[in-house]
Amino acid sequence: MAHHSFDDIKVALEKIKLLNPYHVTITGGEPLAHDNWLEILEFAKVNFPVIELFTNGVLLNEEHIRSLSELMDETDYIQISLDGLKETYKMQRGSDDFDAVINNIKCIVQYGINVRVNMTITHYNLAEMIDIYELVKALGVTSFSISPVYPLRRGKRLVPLVDYEKYLYFGKKIEKMHSRSKSDMNLTVIYPIEIQSKRAEYTVENIINQFNTDLLHWTVDGKGDIFHFMDQFSYEELKIGNIYENTLEELSKKDFQIQTNLLSHSSKGLKCANCSLVSSCPGIAYANSYPDLAFNHRRCIFNEKTEYTRSITESRE
Repeated sequence: MAHHSFDDIKVALEKIKLLNPYHVTITGGEPLAHDNWLEILEFAKVNFPVIELFTNGVLLNEEHIRSLSELMDETDYIQISLDGLKETYKMQRGSDDFDAVINNIKCIVQYGINVRVNMTITHYNLAEMIDIYELVKALGVTSFSISPVYPLRRGKRLVPLVDYEKYLYFGKKIEKMHSRSKSDMNLTVIYPIEIQSKRAEYTVENIINQFNTDLLHWTVDGKGDIFHFMDQFSYEELKIGNIYENTLEELSKKDFQIQTNLLSHSSKGLKCANCSLVSSCPGIAYANSYPDLAFNHRRCIFNEKTEYTRSITESRE
């Protein structure tokens, strides 16, 4: 967001408004690094039903939070990243801002703004999942989410270092603890494909899949380039266009082409066609149309069980 002027961003938001979206998230990098971040948020609130500010929480202060409390209503959110306790936070984030972030979360809660805290799991902070859950629950936040590190930029080297058996163990333990508590805090634990594929069941039907890829979701990067998801950033053929450079008609036309390629596809002939996750796995949506994206990261372990799957299929033929 910091690459463009306030006027540029207003024009972009006005263009997006023509699509009548329900929810707009203002993020970055770090959105508060833009000189006009509050004016941008105010402009967004006038034009969209629900707004969300996604920040690391470091640059906030009480004056900012007071202004946000006057702007935001009961449907809006501030989302803050909290990736561990003090020493782990410093190790993962490379900064010593833990105390400042905690104080800002407390202030946001005091001003009655919805705050969602997200913890991105790596090998650095995996053992602190329960500790962070207990901490944010005590702080009185509205929502807490736990998500895996994704194979993007620095995350590419971190994904293989995570012990996913422990991720599953701690995630299920937190869900169990939360179900027994009287907390009003919303909890979401996102289990990555490394966990889901390991527990996939087997079927033998080869079917035509209609995959729900949530293609009504647009992600606009700092340059203004539009993709459906962050993991598509490296693939020029999946770029819908640029919010600053292309007309809405041009964007809609390219978006339709990409959606057409993704939404109608067959799993027939694919090794993973027999996996019970085909209805929820993003990889299979790209398998025929964008195979490099589908199989580039090799994160799913289903293919390790191919021989077992083949024996089941042959026995039923």
